[in-house]
Amino acid sequence: MALVAFGASVLATSAATTTFALRLARHDVAGAAHALSGLEALRAGPRAGGVETWRDADGTPIVRRTTARDGRGHPWRLGASVTWPGHAHDLATEALP
Repeated sequence: MALVAFGASVLATSAATTTFALRLARHDVAGAAHALSGLEALRAGPRAGGVETWRDADGTPIVRRTTARDGRGHPWRLGASVTWPGHAHDLATEALP
């Protein structure tokens, strides 16, 4: 009987760990996508930085900061940073004026 209880606890722990890992992976993919979309918006539209804040479907607060620096004859430096509790994605690129 103890072996059955041990097996059930192992399965419950495994399911909880898998759920946690999948949630972290979903946040990582979403963070990278938000950072890329911020860079693309800077490349395509007006090059003005800013801050956007919203909540994910599970209530996690997400903040995206975009920056654009004039290169003064050189390529513009564009950056996007997406952060949420315990994680961050930072991307940077250059664009011709």
